[in-house]
Amino acid sequence: MSPLKEIVDGIHVQVAKIDDDLKVRIAEYNNVRSQLDAINRKQTGSLAVCDLSNLVAPEDLVTSEHLVTLIAVVPKFSQKDWLSSYETLTTYVVPRSSKNLHEDNEYAIYTVTLFVRDADSFRTKARERGFQVFTSWMHFCAVRLFAESILGYGLPPSFLSVVLSPSVKSEKKVGSILETLCSSSNRQVVL
Repeated sequence: MSPLKEIVDGIHVQVAKIDDDLKVRIAEYNNVRSQLDAINRKQTGSLAVCDLSNLVAPEDLVTSEHLVTLIAVVPKFSQKDWLSSYETLTTYVVPRSSKNLHEDNEYAIYTVTLFVRDADSFRTKARERGFQVFTSWMHFCAVRLFAESILGYGLPPSFLSVVLSPSVKSEKKVGSILETLCSSSNRQVVL
């Protein structure tokens, strides 16, 4: 084989290798870019897709054994419809409980308080009318559990907090299983 042919083959192999490397890097770049775009949409996008934890304060929510606060993302042009109809979507809505928490160009965030047993029905009927309803109750319970664990019990931020809701029949059994699992000196079960 001639030296010129070897040089051309060597260049061809290097170009193919560089081309493959470029394709891999372009794919990685596009993946990172799409993740960044998704994060930006959640942070600066409309209220329908953004993170609501910065907009909703814990004092805006009612959480008890029987009451729950739901968060509704209402299109801006439907605010009057929301205010006139949210009390009649289901039977067990607390009258005049809806509050406007935040607005942007397209949507407004409203809270509504109702009985826990009626939350699923309310969500369904609100979606039928074009409102987007999010249950914030569990999210804020988790945030509250985390904050109280650190502030109240002095736990370091690296701990595992778990919320379990066993049936009444299995509550004692689950409690005893958890106590045996967490019986070492550095673990604690709060029932």
